[in-house]
Amino acid sequence: MGIITLTTDFGAGDHYAGVMKGVIAGINPSAAVIDITHGIEAYNIAEAAFKLHASYSYFPEGTIHVAVVDPGVGSARRAIAAEAAGYRFVGPDNGVFSMIFDKCGVDGMARITNPEFMLPTVSATFHGRDIFAPAAAHLSKGIALEELGDVLTSYESRHPPAARRRGCRNRKGYIRGQVRESRYEYSGGSCCGLEWNTRRGPNYKQFVSELRGRERRGAYRARRELGVP
Repeated sequence: MGIITLTTDFGAGDHYAGVMKGVIAGINPSAAVIDITHGIEAYNIAEAAFKLHASYSYFPEGTIHVAVVDPGVGSARRAIAAEAAGYRFVGPDNGVFSMIFDKCGVDGMARITNPEFMLPTVSATFHGRDIFAPAAAHLSKGIALEELGDVLTSYESRHPPAARRRGCRNRKGYIRGQVRESRYEYSGGSCCGLEWNTRRGPNYKQFVSELRGRERRGAYRARRELGVP
């Protein structure tokens, strides 16, 4: 059967995500395709990397995670498929997987160049449909990474900025904070209009306190709107 997830910046109003699902179904009708999100800000690789890192491990091992946030589509950037931490990842080599790869290491990686595992015509602007969806579908049917193309030993690494890692406003306007200890260190940043200087500096506790206060106020507003006591 196989599970394939999609993380993109296509949004909910366009047909692109649906077309990718159609391509997958045409190759492996038994694959289960799950949307993580299509609401990534356009071309925001850092946001996609963060949200994929926060989500991937909650799926069964062997899941294939496809990410299409690809400002370099049509350029010399590589299309890759990789295996890490018991999962497989398919998408552009632009740093969108680097939070996971840097943390877990990479067990295998290939550049997707074999036309046997692409659509017959590959456009310069929609590699999600023409390259990534077919590659993921074929992987879900059991092919080896090496069948997709040449083996790779390196990848593009990019870490999200502090503001993306420490907190953000979701689409309903409520604040969600990520303030736990992290293996990544940052010297400063801002979030939702709140400024802080260092992780352990004099403004850090104030930042966390204000962020949590906003979370509580947002939860109160949500309960009031829903009529929940």
